[in-house]
Amino acid sequence: MASFLSRLRPRWLVPVVVGLAVVLGGAAALAPTISGNIAGNDASVDPRFDGPLISSSPEASASASASATASPSPTPSPSPSDTAAAEAAEAEAAEAEAAAAAEAAAAAEAQAAAEAAAVSVAPPPSAGTPVAPPAQAEVYSSCNTFGEYTQSDWTIYNNVWGNQGNNSQCLHVNSMNSWYVDSTQSGGGIKSYPNTSVRPRTPLSQMANAGFTYNTSSAPAAGGDWWNWTADVWSTGNQDEVMIFTSWYPSANGWGTKIASNVTIGGILYSGVYQADPGWNVLQFIPANQNHDGHVDVLATWRWAADRGLLRNTTFDTMQFGLEITSTSGQQKRYSLNEYHASWTNTSGGGSGI
Repeated sequence: MASFLSRLRPRWLVPVVVGLAVVLGGAAALAPTISGNIAGNDASVDPRFDGPLISSSPEASASASASATASPSPTPSPSPSDTAAAEAAEAEAAEAEAAAAAEAAAAAEAQAAAEAAAVSVAPPPSAGTPVAPPAQAEVYSSCNTFGEYTQSDWTIYNNVWGNQGNNSQCLHVNSMNSWYVDSTQSGGGIKSYPNTSVRPRTPLSQMANAGFTYNTSSAPAAGGDWWNWTADVWSTGNQDEVMIFTSWYPSANGWGTKIASNVTIGGILYSGVYQADPGWNVLQFIPANQNHDGHVDVLATWRWAADRGLLRNTTFDTMQFGLEITSTSGQQKRYSLNEYHASWTNTSGGGSGI
C-alpha cells in the first residue's frame, strides 16, 4: 500500500485520502441512527421470538402494534387443544341459549292459548226462544193506570182496567215497535191488558190486509201466575171481539161453547174456536201450539168468522196486540213485546203500519 501510494502523484493523494475519510466518517455517523431505529421499534417484536418481527404488510404491523398496546404483559398463545375446547364451550353455551329462547317462546304461546280458551262464549239461543233486543233508551214510561204513548195512528196503552187498588203496573216504551211492563198482580179476574193499538175503522169489503209479526218474552212463571199474549180485534161499537192467542200460562182453555176444532187459518192450526156472550159476541181462537214469535194474519181470521156468520158487525174497527194479566203471584214481574211490526191497508190504497 505504501509503495502504491508513493507512486501516486501528490496532487492525487490528497483527494483520495480525503474521500476515504469521508466514507469512513459517514458510516460511523449512520451506525447510531440504524441502532436507534431498531431499538425504537419494540412494538414490532413478537414475544414468541428473540428477533424483530418482520411484517409483510402495513396492516400486519398495525395489528401487532395494537396487540402490544392492549396487552402490556404478553401471555403465551393457547395451544390448539385449548382453542378447540374453548370453541366447543362457546358452541355449547350458544346452543343452551337457543334452547332457552325456544322454551320461553313455547311457554308464551301456551299461555296465549290458555287465555284464549278461557274466554267464555255464550251459546246461541235455541230455536223458538224469545230473545230480548239490545237495551234502548226509553221514549216514554208511566205507572198511571191508563198511561198511553201515541205516534201517528198507533197507541201503546198501559191499560190497567181491572185494577183492584192493591196492584201496580208500569209501562216502559222503547219505541212503537218495542215495550215492556213491570207488573205486580194477585187475586182473580183480569187486571190489565197493555197493548199496541190501531183503528182502521174500515168495512170488511174494503179491507185488503191486516196482520202483524211479534216476538214476546215473559218472566218465569210461578204456580199462581196467570197470563196470555193475545190479539184483540173489535167491530164497530164493540159488538164483536175476536181474540187470537199466541202464548199463555198455565192454560188457554176457551170459555163458552166450542164451535170448531183443528182449523187452519193464515197458516196457523187452531185446536179450538170458542164462542161466548157476556153481553157482546166473543170468539176465541186457541192455537195447537204456543209461539213466542211468529206472524198472525188477522184479516184472514176475521174473514173466516164473517164468512160463517159468526160476527154481528163485520166492520174492521180496531186491531190490538198485547198481554192479559190476571196474576203474577203478588210479585213484580216483567213482560216484554220485544219486537212488533203491524200494518193494515184498504182497497183504495190507504192504511198504516209500524
